[in-house]
This record gives sequence, C-alpha cells and structure tokens, in this order.
Amino acid sequence: MSVDVTSYLNATSSSSSSSSSSSSSSSSGTDIDYNDYLTLLATELQYQDPTEPMDNTEMINQLTEYSQLEQLTAMTESLDEVSENIEDMMNTTSLNYLGKEVQAVGSSVVVDDGEVTPLGYVLGDDAQSVTFNIYDSSGSIVDTVKLGETEEGEHLLQWDGEDSDGNDVEDGTYYVSVTAVDSDDNSVTTSTTASGTVVAVTQSSSGVILTLDDGRQVNMLNVATTTTPSSTSDDSES
Repeated sequence: MSVDVTSYLNATSSSSSSSSSSSSSSSSGTDIDYNDYLTLLATELQYQDPTEPMDNTEMINQLTEYSQLEQLTAMTESLDEVSENIEDMMNTTSLNYLGKEVQAVGSSVVVDDGEVTPLGYVLGDDAQSVTFNIYDSSGSIVDTVKLGETEEGEHLLQWDGEDSDGNDVEDGTYYVSVTAVDSDDNSVTTSTTASGTVVAVTQSSSGVILTLDDGRQVNMLNVATTTTPSSTSDDSES
C-alpha cells in the first residue's frame, strides 16, 4: 500500500498550523523543503506495495507541483526583499530634499493671514484667454480669475485671496484649475506647479510627501526641479 506524499505534506502543514501553543523551535522542525520531499518520496517508493506500485504520472505531477510551489515561494521572498530595499532607498533619498527648494506638479495655494502663495502655471502655446477656477476644501468654487492674451511658457498666478463677492476668504488651502484657449478657440495645454523650500518629509500610503515652507504638500515623485538655496554671507569688508 503506497503513501500519498502530497497528502502527507498537507496533513503535516495542517497539524503544524493548528498547534498554536507550539514553540518557534518546534514549529521550524515541521518545515519541509524540497530535499525533505525527495526523501519522503524515496521512502514511499521503497516501501510501496509491489502489487500496487506508484503511478509514474502521479509521481511526476507531485514533483512538478512541489517544485513550482518552491519556486513561487522563493520568488515572493525575493520580491518582498526588493520592495523593502526600494522603500529604504526612497526614504533615504527623501531626506536629501530637506532644506532644498523644489518645483513640483501641484495645484494648491495657501492663504495665511491674508497672504496668498503664488501658483506657477505653464502654457504649451500662446493663449487668447486663460481662466482660473479657485476651489475650497469642499470642492466649491470661491472665485474665478480671467486673464487675456498670455504667451506660452512659465508664469505666476498671484490670487488676491478674495471670493467672487470681493470678501476675504478664510485661511486655509485652496485648489486651482486652469484652462486656456488660443485665438481659434482651441484648447491650449496647461499645467500648474508649486514651489517652495522643503521643511518636512513624511511617509504615506501614496508615497513620500514633502511639506513646503508655506504649508503646501507635494509628492516626491512629482518633483520636477531641485535647487540648493544660496547662502548669504554676513562677513563685512574690512
């Protein structure tokens, strides 16, 4: 009478997982690798019933299944290690941004005691008109700014911090969308950027977040340029 090695392995695994009171050293003793599997298989062949020999096809299938399982396990462990290395690398790299001036993809402005941070925007072509809609944190439009002819390239929007009725808005973070059309009323490609000095670095589910000196936050992956602020010498001429 032959012993089904696969069934034995499954039984061993179930027995091991159901023993919650087992010690770590005892648990590790039930782990079976590929060599253990071959030993079990050889033992099965040695003591099999000659009148009921193990089917060659079944044996090959068992070998193939266990080999594939071992390869998948090794691959998963390798991917986990690579993922950890990448995360460690990103965390280390992110610290290099502290104190640096960055320009990143972003669409927010901060109002603080009536002062509004400027927002950079880029036009892919000359525009006949440019429209900015400013939204509060709830997604409601608080103001709309319209500009006339504007050349392609980089520009700055300096919002006055007032709503459409001319009232000062509350302090906080606001979001800006920009659209532009050319003289033929065709859409012009636009994008917005946020610039500032990085004062904090945090890890989140969406990646590494850089906090700028004006309170805005940008994802490290969206950083386009980085510069080191020039230091001002306090030395006086003799």
